[in-house]
Amino acid sequence: MTDTIRGYGFISLPILGWGLAPIFVDLGLNYIGVLTFFSYRFILAFLLTFPFILMTKWNQVKILLKNPWTYIVASAHAWALLSQYFSQLYISPSISATISYSYLILVPFISSLLLGTKVSKRHIFTVILAILGVLMMVTEGKLSVFQTNPIGIIFAGLSTIGFAFYITSVSRLLNKEVAGADSLSLYIIIVGIVSIVGIVLSLSFGGNLNPLDIPNSGWFYISLLSLISTIMAYSAYIQSLKYLSPNTASVLLLLQIVIPFIIEGAFGVAYSLWVFAGGFIVIVASFLVITGSDTSLH
Repeated sequence: MTDTIRGYGFISLPILGWGLAPIFVDLGLNYIGVLTFFSYRFILAFLLTFPFILMTKWNQVKILLKNPWTYIVASAHAWALLSQYFSQLYISPSISATISYSYLILVPFISSLLLGTKVSKRHIFTVILAILGVLMMVTEGKLSVFQTNPIGIIFAGLSTIGFAFYITSVSRLLNKEVAGADSLSLYIIIVGIVSIVGIVLSLSFGGNLNPLDIPNSGWFYISLLSLISTIMAYSAYIQSLKYLSPNTASVLLLLQIVIPFIIEGAFGVAYSLWVFAGGFIVIVASFLVITGSDTSLH
């Protein structure tokens, strides 16, 4: 099995896990507040995996903790996620996602600065194609949906910048700063730091961290988000960046937007031709990336 195929295998898991995340978040916010949900998603993921990592990978964790890029990675991700969560308080999840997914435009240019990668014409074309597909899916041809709360737009824009820096800084850390670093060790650090950020913000802005006040339905969606969209998705994504360039990973991750539409369609939700056409375009863009020449880091 080649390194590139391994990379595709690993990145398929965050595509699934993060594709399901908007559904879990949308349903979970019916029972708990945004800061509580954000905090416990990462607290639970940390508590479930820390004992294993403490016993088996603590020396590798200590190596990563000595590198400043570890904190840049965690900070960028906390920034991106919190901005996206808050944007959904003011604008619809679909519009928030569309703006957040435009990180795809920024990644090649940030990557060229942090990693020295070249931006090919083929990649620029696939970026344009993928963004077009996403726009078609979430707007269904009605651009008037963007005439919405400017505060939500600003938060979603901040999320875009955060995700772009997260993707490129993870690759920088794993392939230049601490080459061959263990993905699970980096995962537990990211989850731990983001948990601390969530706790501080919850205590500062009135979030409720009393576990007894969270209903069983809330815990159900927290658990799904922690197990599928955090533990599985994060560890596999970090591992994929050992084999794939951030430019390639950023385009392939757009496949996650197709997941909620497939699930909702399976439950009888009807969509227009705009959605089907947009989904097809996103898949074509991903295929063009896979068949391109700049997919691997090695």
